[in-house]
Amino acid sequence: MLSEWSRARGHRSCHVLGRGQNYVTWSPNIKTVVFSVMYQLNNVKYTTEKPKQRARDHEVIDRVPLGEADSFIDHYDVKLTPKQKITVKSRRQLEKLGLRHHILGQTFP
Repeated sequence: MLSEWSRARGHRSCHVLGRGQNYVTWSPNIKTVVFSVMYQLNNVKYTTEKPKQRARDHEVIDRVPLGEADSFIDHYDVKLTPKQKITVKSRRQLEKLGLRHHILGQTFP
Protein backbone atom coordinates (compact mmCIF):
# COMPACT_ATOMS: atom_id res chain seq x y z
CA MET A 1 0.00 0.00 0.00
CA LEU A 2 1.28 3.44 -0.88
CA SER A 3 0.57 5.82 1.94
CA GLU A 4 1.48 9.33 2.96
CA TRP A 5 1.86 10.71 6.44
CA SER A 6 0.41 14.17 6.38
CA ARG A 7 0.11 17.05 8.79
CA ALA A 8 -3.31 18.48 9.51
CA ARG A 9 -4.26 21.98 10.60
CA GLY A 10 -0.63 23.00 11.01
CA HIS A 11 0.07 20.42 13.71
CA ARG A 12 2.66 17.67 13.59
CA SER A 13 -0.03 15.16 14.42
CA CYS A 14 -0.95 13.15 11.39
CA HIS A 15 -3.19 10.66 9.68
CA VAL A 16 -2.49 8.10 6.97
CA LEU A 17 -3.73 8.62 3.43
CA GLY A 18 -3.68 5.72 1.00
CA ARG A 19 -5.27 5.20 -2.42
CA GLY A 20 -7.16 8.42 -1.77
CA GLN A 21 -8.81 7.03 1.36
CA ASN A 22 -8.14 8.34 4.85
CA TYR A 23 -7.16 5.75 7.44
CA VAL A 24 -7.64 6.61 11.11
CA THR A 25 -7.52 5.00 14.52
CA TRP A 26 -8.92 5.36 18.01
CA SER A 27 -5.68 4.16 19.67
CA PRO A 28 -2.89 6.39 21.04
CA ASN A 29 -0.23 3.63 21.00
CA ILE A 30 1.57 3.72 17.64
CA LYS A 31 3.13 0.29 18.26
CA THR A 32 -0.23 -1.47 18.41
CA VAL A 33 -2.46 0.93 16.50
CA VAL A 34 -4.66 -0.53 13.74
CA PHE A 35 -5.77 1.86 11.00
CA SER A 36 -9.25 1.63 9.47
CA VAL A 37 -10.96 3.45 6.62
CA MET A 38 -12.57 6.69 7.82
CA TYR A 39 -16.20 7.35 6.98
CA GLN A 40 -18.25 10.51 7.38
CA LEU A 41 -21.94 10.17 8.15
CA ASN A 42 -24.47 12.94 7.52
CA ASN A 43 -21.55 15.28 6.65
CA VAL A 44 -20.86 15.59 10.38
CA LYS A 45 -19.82 12.45 12.24
CA TYR A 46 -16.48 10.76 11.50
CA THR A 47 -16.26 7.06 12.25
CA THR A 48 -14.44 3.83 11.40
CA GLU A 49 -17.69 1.85 11.47
CA LYS A 50 -18.56 0.83 7.93
CA PRO A 51 -22.05 2.00 6.94
CA LYS A 52 -24.47 -0.78 6.06
CA GLN A 53 -25.52 0.90 2.81
CA ARG A 54 -23.45 2.71 0.18
CA ALA A 55 -20.27 2.58 2.27
CA ARG A 56 -18.10 3.86 -0.59
CA ASP A 57 -20.21 7.02 -0.77
CA HIS A 58 -19.30 7.79 2.85
CA GLU A 59 -15.52 7.19 2.65
CA VAL A 60 -13.47 10.29 3.43
CA ILE A 61 -11.33 10.98 0.37
CA ASP A 62 -8.58 13.62 0.21
CA ARG A 63 -7.34 14.96 -3.08
CA VAL A 64 -4.21 17.08 -2.82
CA PRO A 65 -3.13 19.00 -5.93
CA LEU A 66 0.32 17.81 -6.98
CA GLY A 67 1.77 21.32 -6.71
CA GLU A 68 0.69 21.52 -3.04
CA ALA A 69 1.65 17.98 -1.99
CA ASP A 70 5.04 18.83 -0.49
CA SER A 71 3.56 21.50 1.77
CA PHE A 72 0.82 19.12 2.96
CA ILE A 73 2.61 15.75 3.16
CA ASP A 74 5.42 15.28 5.69
CA HIS A 75 6.40 11.71 4.87
CA TYR A 76 5.71 9.49 1.86
CA ASP A 77 5.48 5.73 1.59
CA VAL A 78 4.48 4.80 5.12
CA LYS A 79 4.13 1.03 5.03
CA LEU A 80 1.23 -0.79 6.62
CA THR A 81 1.16 -4.50 7.38
CA PRO A 82 -1.68 -6.68 6.04
CA LYS A 83 -3.33 -6.18 9.46
CA GLN A 84 -3.26 -2.38 8.93
CA LYS A 85 -0.50 -1.68 11.46
CA ILE A 86 2.48 0.58 10.71
CA THR A 87 5.63 -1.42 10.05
CA VAL A 88 8.55 -1.10 12.47
CA LYS A 89 10.71 0.60 9.83
CA SER A 90 8.04 3.22 9.10
CA ARG A 91 7.42 3.79 12.83
CA ARG A 92 11.12 4.49 13.37
CA GLN A 93 11.18 6.94 10.46
CA LEU A 94 8.12 8.78 11.82
CA GLU A 95 9.53 8.91 15.34
CA LYS A 96 12.81 10.29 13.98
CA LEU A 97 10.84 13.10 12.29
CA GLY A 98 8.86 13.78 15.47
CA LEU A 99 5.55 12.92 13.81
CA ARG A 100 2.57 11.46 15.68
CA HIS A 101 -0.68 10.03 14.40
CA HIS A 102 -4.15 11.50 14.82
CA ILE A 103 -6.54 9.84 17.23
CA LEU A 104 -10.13 10.01 16.04
CA GLY A 105 -12.22 12.00 18.49
CA GLN A 106 -9.18 13.48 20.27
CA THR A 107 -6.81 15.14 17.78
CA PHE A 108 -9.08 14.81 14.72
CA PRO A 109 -11.43 16.31 13.70
